[in-house]
Amino acid sequence: MTHAIHIGTAGLLGSQLPYASLIVSSGSYKDGAAFLLSSSPEEAAEQIAYPDTGLSNAIEQQLTRAGVTHARGLGFTSPVYYFQKVGLLKALLDFRFDPDKAPGFVEMEQASFFITSRLSNLKSASIVAGSDRAVPTGDIVKQEFFDGDMDRFLALALRHAILTLSEQP
Repeated sequence: MTHAIHIGTAGLLGSQLPYASLIVSSGSYKDGAAFLLSSSPEEAAEQIAYPDTGLSNAIEQQLTRAGVTHARGLGFTSPVYYFQKVGLLKALLDFRFDPDKAPGFVEMEQASFFITSRLSNLKSASIVAGSDRAVPTGDIVKQEFFDGDMDRFLALALRHAILTLSEQP
């Protein structure tokens, strides 16, 4: 095996990324597990784990050829995806550290998946679909839920992941 594509759901942060589209990950902020998997102090110091650029581009090209609505987005990996602490969501929604690297979604495994794949000499990428959205409303964070067929989007992601993988050398 030389390639792997993660498919899953994610909680969207604010209005940066749309519902009813697939999101090809451009990377994910690391959780504790991803930091522990780092193979060097330099890698441990990096905040973001990245997918294979070539494989991510191939997925995006496959989706574009098929006319599938999609976006690129940066994730935030958290081992506790459901019922996030409001303080964490507020910090992610009001990301002041580097506006060009603000996460657009929260999920549970991308960073560790990217690092484990690299350690295993696998080219990896990730496709997610937004199942819910955290929206800042004054001092509170409102949680909205996608009112559509999530299984349809996950099946679409799987179909195009298989097509992409079938085209890899």
